[in-house]
Amino acid sequence: MIVISSLCVLSASAVRDFLCGVWEKGINRRGAETQREERKLRMFISTVEP
Repeated sequence: MIVISSLCVLSASAVRDFLCGVWEKGINRRGAETQREERKLRMFISTVEP
C-alpha cells in the first residue's frame, strides 16, 4: 500500500510539474508573439508617419 500511495504522489507531482511547464511555455510563446506584433506595428507606424 505504501508503494502504491508513494507512486501516486510521485505521478501527481510529475503531472503538476509537466502542466506547469506547458503553461509557462504557452505564456512565453504568447509573450514573444505579442512582442513581435508590437514591433511590426511600430515599424508600420514609423513608415506611415511623415
